[in-house]
Amino acid sequence: MNYFFLDIASHDGLLAYISSDGVISSREVSTRIRDHELIPLAEECLKEAKWEYQDLDRIVCVVGPGGFTSLRVAVSFSNTLMDQLDIEGVGVGLWDLYRVRGSGIGFWDTLWLHSTKKDSLFTQGGKWREPTLTKIEDLLENRTRKPNPIKWMGELLDSHKEELASLELKEAQLKPVIEILPEFIKNLSYSKKPLEPWYGRSG
Repeated sequence: MNYFFLDIASHDGLLAYISSDGVISSREVSTRIRDHELIPLAEECLKEAKWEYQDLDRIVCVVGPGGFTSLRVAVSFSNTLMDQLDIEGVGVGLWDLYRVRGSGIGFWDTLWLHSTKKDSLFTQGGKWREPTLTKIEDLLENRTRKPNPIKWMGELLDSHKEELASLELKEAQLKPVIEILPEFIKNLSYSKKPLEPWYGRSG
């Protein structure tokens, strides 16, 4: 299987072409990249892999959380490839990627966090089984409850990092994305259903 992986949701964005032998070629990608910039970069990386679009079997796209424009660009490009090549794809949450990078770190012991505004962040772990939009005050309150997480992973504003330090939550050590990608994408469930951005604020 030949895979195309695209993440322009996270701070350390990445596009990569991956086969059963591992990562063949990759590029770091800015979250501010636009449609007309993404396509040439993807094709440059494709050429480096000595592949053509027709060589792709599956698409993996990080669908959120992230900026409105970056998620729209990533999902639109992925859906176009899936449609034109008639191949399967899957959308993954940034929290899933972080959990795999922190393999061996217990769910209940570690919070995945993603800052959205000065007073808001997405949270998963501890009492939050699903990614949930919370206030920083919710974390303060949660420190008095059980189970009581002792580490965090994710992408935070500096002010949020300072709050966590006051709660004695330590940042978890994570494996590089490139290292975990081949095994991670191999075990996902794929389909031809169009991907949708995850903004985490509806319902």
